[in-house]
Amino acid sequence: MAKMSKDMIRFLVDFMDCPPYQSVEMDCDDHRITLKQQMVNRELRTWVYVDGYIKGKWVSGKEPESKYWRKTKNHSYQPDFASPRAALKHINQVSENINVLTCRVG
Repeated sequence: MAKMSKDMIRFLVDFMDCPPYQSVEMDCDDHRITLKQQMVNRELRTWVYVDGYIKGKWVSGKEPESKYWRKTKNHSYQPDFASPRAALKHINQVSENINVLTCRVG
């Protein structure tokens, strides 16, 4: 499979938004990407796990796994996004091949 269509992104955003705490797993290029909704400081954020991990060494942007995270103003990379839509659009932009595997509740 290639990139996600707009309809697929819309479906996944709707799935993750209601009710919260959903997760989506997908194969992106050679990595297993998991998006999870989690509360941080009373705010619901979408976290991106690469091959099941969030590793501190990816913050620098020197590792290939960093591309799935958002780039901050100070040129570091962070694993959280403000919304599922932002995370999915970013992943769609940086990945060549995407295959959605599972959508899970809770």
